[in-house]
Amino acid sequence: ISKYYYSKEDDETKQQQSLIKYENIYMPNTGILYSSDKEFNIISSLDGKVSNVKEDEILGNIIEIEHSNNIVTIYQSVKNVTVKIGDKVKQGDVLALSGPNKLENEKDNCLHFEVYQEGNLINPESFYNLDLSK
Repeated sequence: ISKYYYSKEDDETKQQQSLIKYENIYMPNTGILYSSDKEFNIISSLDGKVSNVKEDEILGNIIEIEHSNNIVTIYQSVKNVTVKIGDKVKQGDVLALSGPNKLENEKDNCLHFEVYQEGNLINPESFYNLDLSK
């Protein structure tokens, strides 16, 4: 993890570590930025349906997946996308490879991962521990 989710509840030190810089502008990180020296597979975190695949000038390729329980996951900064809009995916399916973005980071292979629950951004680290049966 190279940048954590920005939370208003975190102390000032953690908040500063959760800021993303782009063209000398600092922004709170709305997800988690994973990065590595080596390419890595981007896998679906849950079963779902691909609702959008697009390209962004700053974040690179973006994949959006709708899941049950009003959860949406967004995978940004990926390349070699293997899915298209309407595809059904299973948890663990490979969606793409890690890729570049124009945000400040020290590695070329990235994944910026965001999670929405009932339309609200949530910390992906808390998402990993959700009891989806509720």
